[in-house]
Amino acid sequence: MASFMRGTSASPRSRELSSHKPRSRPPSSHSKYKSPYPSPNETPNSAVKHAKHDSLILKENLNMVIPISNYFSAENNQKIHDIGRENYNKPNFEGNKLNDRDAGKKEFFMDFEEEENISFRQCEAPKRKENDRIDDQIREKIMENRKLLDMIKAKELEIQGKIYQENKEITEKVQENERILQQLELERHDLRIQNKILEQEKKKIKELSLIDKENSEVLAKNLELEKEIQSYKRFGISKNDYLVLQGQIKELEGIQDTLLSQNTQLKQELQNQQKINRTTSESSKILAQNAEELFEVYNELIKLSHLVKCYQKKEGVNLVQLLAKQYEIPQNLNIQVALSQVKNEINSLRTMASDVYAEQCGNVCISQ
Repeated sequence: MASFMRGTSASPRSRELSSHKPRSRPPSSHSKYKSPYPSPNETPNSAVKHAKHDSLILKENLNMVIPISNYFSAENNQKIHDIGRENYNKPNFEGNKLNDRDAGKKEFFMDFEEEENISFRQCEAPKRKENDRIDDQIREKIMENRKLLDMIKAKELEIQGKIYQENKEITEKVQENERILQQLELERHDLRIQNKILEQEKKKIKELSLIDKENSEVLAKNLELEKEIQSYKRFGISKNDYLVLQGQIKELEGIQDTLLSQNTQLKQELQNQQKINRTTSESSKILAQNAEELFEVYNELIKLSHLVKCYQKKEGVNLVQLLAKQYEIPQNLNIQVALSQVKNEINSLRTMASDVYAEQCGNVCISQ
């Protein structure tokens, strides 16, 4: 601005016209800002007249441009100034050279550009520092968030691992209990099947014994008939009677053959039955052992229930007698009965334990 005033003070006509008020011109319809560039319709004589007016317009434009220029980069500002300089350096519409007013304006715009660059730098420097500081804070926050996310992920993985391990242990225990129950159910089913097989074999043995009795009776009848025939020969019987006797003998021989074949079959069945009885005897021994173990468990449960009952009634217990006491194993102990007794004792122990626990909780609440 100082250089522009120095340039205009050299012209005498500008001093004469400096007292005149500037003529207001409407802004261009093309732009939002007031253009300081000369119109092609103006003459060179009116350049000095409008110099002061143009300086005021440029001040207003400067006040409008500087805040807006803060939102543009230095490269865009340089492009804008280059375009303005190119438009200004073009010859006017008549092809004449630049007049005095244009020379003054050129000098003014050069000074204006320098001042604008200085103001832009002064405005831009603190904003850049502020932006850099904000960017550093943002980066720090991002790093902190990443660290927190990593910690959260690590904790989640640790918790998931613990939950998975606990679930795995619980499922293994449940599967083991289910496997034991299934094994017991299979053993009970096998016992039922073996009992059915034994009953069927008993029926077969009875049938075979009846057949043996019938065979023995038939053999006895054959012997009697042979004796009768011999007696007939001795005493001289007729031919007709002899033929009849021979037919009867043949029939009896056929019956005897069938009975012999049946007898051999019955012997084979008896041998097979004996083998099966041996295997069933072994399984019955195992079942007897299992029954004895179940009965021992039942005895221990009875002792525990006795202790719990005495504790509920607040009575004294002789542990020596209780431990020395042994219950006799009943004869023909059934496994199903033993299992049902064990289950009943376990349920009674559960109820008594829950009652004792509830009583203790109530006593604690009352004391507090």
